[in-house]
Amino acid sequence: MGRDSFDNREELENIASLATGLANDEALVIFPEGTNFSRSRRDRAIEVLGRTAPEREASARRLTHVLPIRTAGLLSVFEADRSADLLFLNHVGVEDFHGLRDLWRNVPFPSPLGFSASRMSRREVPDVADKAALVRWLDARWEEFDSWVTTNSSASPTGQAPV
Repeated sequence: MGRDSFDNREELENIASLATGLANDEALVIFPEGTNFSRSRRDRAIEVLGRTAPEREASARRLTHVLPIRTAGLLSVFEADRSADLLFLNHVGVEDFHGLRDLWRNVPFPSPLGFSASRMSRREVPDVADKAALVRWLDARWEEFDSWVTTNSSASPTGQAPV
């Protein structure tokens, strides 16, 4: 989706089309933040949420390592496929890289990369019919993501690098 798009109906329809009829051995990958993290992007996202979804602002303010989820694409997926499980992937170790060029220039990486994966059965996810409950649930998962990054980052208070 366009990062700054205001009229994203066509893009959302395309996302829904991708999510419709996925086979058991297929997946749809969504990057719900929409872009890489930076403090200025975080501040801008919080400002926008304060105007457009003030009920989400407090949760967004608690995030220190990840951007708040941009919900439109995810909600399109949830509406198009109401049975697919979710796989959440998280990582640390590439925070200082701002693009693929930075990644390639730093191989081998100067510090270990860390990854986390968790699968959630769709039965554990609030129904898309209650969008407010689903968005609250997603925001809570994202706060857990942020906490995991805090704990597993080489810049964590414990000084422990990820394994």
